[in-house]
Amino acid sequence: PDRPGLGWDAACNRTVTYGRMKDRSDGKVFHYYNTHLDHVGTTARAESAKLIRRLAAAVPASEPVLVTGDFNATPDSEPYRIMTQKEGGRELKDARALSAAKPYGPSGTFTGFDLTAAPKQPIDFIFVSDGVTVERFAVHSETTDGRLPSDHYPVSASVRWGK
Repeated sequence: PDRPGLGWDAACNRTVTYGRMKDRSDGKVFHYYNTHLDHVGTTARAESAKLIRRLAAAVPASEPVLVTGDFNATPDSEPYRIMTQKEGGRELKDARALSAAKPYGPSGTFTGFDLTAAPKQPIDFIFVSDGVTVERFAVHSETTDGRLPSDHYPVSASVRWGK
């Protein structure tokens, strides 16, 4: 987990980028992780999710955790279950499900650059720990000049510290 690597049945080198950060507005320390799990290897996705969960579980309970990324996995998959199971006293939850406002945009996120695609399930997620309130969640399906910014719709969440 200390450098990019090709593990298990992965097709590509993968990483998780993370850091301990401080909110300039209130001084609250939080931990942020971003990843892109393998698109081919089912074992690689599950094992990568376990590595991320272990990192998040090691964070002091007083410091919130946010995990974002392309998980290449749907909500009924093993990597999603791993990400949302309690580990080391720390639980991560899908920000979409916690959103105080009705989530904006479609539920699916992968388009493959197809403007006519209507993805049914998300594979891109924002997970948050206790101590994070999700005010708004969105899947952005807007286009610019008839083009998509990515082969995935971007996801975003407006969060604040505390319940």
